[in-house]
Amino acid sequence: MTYSNSETRLRARTRPAPAAHPREPNAIRDANRPLPQFPIRKPSRTQSRAITLAAALLAASSGLSAASFGENYTLDLVAPTIDKWIYPFASNGGGPRPSGSSFGAIGSAGFDDRDAQLFAAFDTSTVPAGRGSANYHILSATFMLTVASGDSFRFDGSYDPVTTYGPTGVAINGDDAGRPVELYGAGYRNGFTSASVEENTPFRPVSAPAEGGRSIYPTDFAMGASIDGASRDVSNNVTAAFDPVPFAIGQIAPADLNPDGTAKEDATIVFTLNLANPDVLRYLQLSLNEGRVSFLATSLHPAAQGGPTVYPTYYTKENLLGGTPGQLDLQVQVVPEPSAVTMALCGFGIFVAGWRGRRVIADTEVAS
Repeated sequence: MTYSNSETRLRARTRPAPAAHPREPNAIRDANRPLPQFPIRKPSRTQSRAITLAAALLAASSGLSAASFGENYTLDLVAPTIDKWIYPFASNGGGPRPSGSSFGAIGSAGFDDRDAQLFAAFDTSTVPAGRGSANYHILSATFMLTVASGDSFRFDGSYDPVTTYGPTGVAINGDDAGRPVELYGAGYRNGFTSASVEENTPFRPVSAPAEGGRSIYPTDFAMGASIDGASRDVSNNVTAAFDPVPFAIGQIAPADLNPDGTAKEDATIVFTLNLANPDVLRYLQLSLNEGRVSFLATSLHPAAQGGPTVYPTYYTKENLLGGTPGQLDLQVQVVPEPSAVTMALCGFGIFVAGWRGRRVIADTEVAS
């Protein structure tokens, strides 16, 4: 029907809201309801005092340890506590002596590939020991040696894979000139530990030499769990055909090199430890926890009985010529473990929070 001359307005017809289907799930009906408003009860006076007291005690405990939190230490150790030449035929166990060298004996039966090595151990007790290895944050670590015999070996600042060594150690496969000086951690066997080693500790308890038998050996600490526990010995990595991961490769400044690439006398060899390597970092942390950090400088330079000296020799702390022995620079931050009081207060705070939460929920359920 239509209306032409009328002021009547048609109103839209309203339909009643459909009733909920008798089988409509409760979840759908409940979703359209407003959320219940649970009452939040204030804690009692006793509860408020307990919470305030816990917070105050926790703050006081934190203040007591604030002076020791994140303690920074800078170690500039100008000489090792112990340094010695690790070589089968070294007299008096390799020390004390004015110098020590590093060279290889690849292909020589009965000798390690890394035949002569220099050991250096530093007392780090000025950094508090026994704090737990994970609490030592190593910011930087640098070890340095000084060349005692110049014009003898050609500098090589890069790692040489095992595939570049021939059966007698001669360079093959287009390798560059020279061999690197590599730095490793120190491992121990034959009943010795980092704490029991001395200047005159013998190369091995029985007659020397013997492959894989030295009491102090270089390790890249692959999968090493403790300083004095079993860790990988890299002394014979060429024979065993594996590439270790050095803690650092020695670097020499251009001013300390001759035009032919050989190192000058008194040249400084700098080892910047690779702290991005978790094995290096773990080794240093465990060592600081014990209060002593030890290294072995090794190389695979050729050496021949009665032949020319084409390998590096380094000053030790007993030299009488004024040469600089091994040095260690460390920057460490020591983070203390939470005290028993702090842990107890934290536990109390958690208990109070949990207890309050249960009371609120319980009271709400009763109210509803």
